[in-house]
Amino acid sequence: MKKLLLPILGLVLLISISSCKKDEETTTPTPKKTNYELLVGKGWVVSSATSSTPIDWNDDGNRSTDIYAQMDACDKDDFTTYNVNNTYITDEGATKCDPGDPQTWSGIWLLSSDQTTLNQDGESAIIKGITETTLSLEYTYVSGVTYIMTYVKK
Repeated sequence: MKKLLLPILGLVLLISISSCKKDEETTTPTPKKTNYELLVGKGWVVSSATSSTPIDWNDDGNRSTDIYAQMDACDKDDFTTYNVNNTYITDEGATKCDPGDPQTWSGIWLLSSDQTTLNQDGESAIIKGITETTLSLEYTYVSGVTYIMTYVKK
């Protein structure tokens, strides 16, 4: 009996050691931020602008779908901040195209209930993409021309 007890105890010990694996840690994934959370509280400055058809953005006689290339440098440093109270402030940035223009102006913005459309003072844009650092908006006008404006966090 004693000869049988030792192997049984060894087997019990082996089973108990192997069943004491360290429990895998479970981490709760960080919830994905909503478009609202990604949009508010930061300045957005244009980094790219294109149109579906070639246009003469700055009336110099040259038509192109690359609107950003046609923009004046003084427009490229403008930025807009969307506030939590559904107001926005647009700032002319370091360079103003017209010294007589105000440095900032403000208005009202709203997101659709599904947070896919941004309405700014009555002008709607579809949110094509938004991250912590990039915002892409699509504007389509009655004329059929579509503009894609991409902004980066200032």
